[in-house]
Amino acid sequence: MHTLRSLRRTIFMGVGSLFALGCSLPHEKAYDTADPSKVGTLAGGYGLPPGRPAPDAHLMDLRGQPVTLQSARAGRPTALVFYRGGWCPPCNYQMHELSTHAAEFKRRGVSLVAISVDKPDLAAETAKEYGTDIAVFSDPDLEAHMAYNVVDHLGGVATFMIARMGQDLEARSGKKHHDVAVPAIFLIDSDGTIRWSHAEPDYSTRPSVPQVLEAIDRAGIARSSASDGSP
Repeated sequence: MHTLRSLRRTIFMGVGSLFALGCSLPHEKAYDTADPSKVGTLAGGYGLPPGRPAPDAHLMDLRGQPVTLQSARAGRPTALVFYRGGWCPPCNYQMHELSTHAAEFKRRGVSLVAISVDKPDLAAETAKEYGTDIAVFSDPDLEAHMAYNVVDHLGGVATFMIARMGQDLEARSGKKHHDVAVPAIFLIDSDGTIRWSHAEPDYSTRPSVPQVLEAIDRAGIARSSASDGSP
C-alpha cells in the first residue's frame, strides 16, 4: 500500500512538473499541512536532532562560486530548508509560501536559506521566482545533504516516472546520482546550534509557515532584526 501511494504521488508530482519548467511556477497548494503532533519530528531516521552543532558544508552560489554554509548563515539565526528541486510542485509551493511570509521571518531576525541538488543556473531560476528574501544555494555534490542526513536515494521506478514527465535528474544536478533532498527544515540559532528540526520522506506533507514561525518562537532563536544590522 505504501509503495502504491508513493507511486501515485510520484505521478502527481511529475504531471505538476510539466508546468514548472520556466520561471513562472505554479503556486497551487501542492502539499498537506503536517499534523501538529508530528511537527518537529524526524521521520524515517532522517535529519539531525536539536542540540547538535549545525554542520558546515561547501555549496555553490547562484553564479557557481564556492561558498560555505557557515558563511551564508553569517552568525544569524537561520531557517535552513532542504527542498527536492525546482521541478517539484510541493517544493515550489513551500518556497512561495515562505517568500510571501518573509517579513515574519525578518521581523524575528531569522534568515531563510534553501538548498537543493539543482545546478546553480537552475537554482537561480528558483531564486528569481521567489525574490531576494530566500538565499538559494546549490549542492549537487550532496555535501550539505549528507551532513544533515537528508539524502533521498530515489529508486528506479520514481526516477523513471520523473523522466517520463520530462525531468532529467542527472541534467538538473549535473551528476550521475539520482539523489534529492528529503524535505527538511532546521532552525539554527546564532551560536550555530540546531534548536528545532523536521524531516519527512513523504514529500507531500510539510509544516506550514505558521507552524514554522511558532517553532521559531518556542525555540527562542528569534531576535530583533535591528540588533544584527539588518535593514
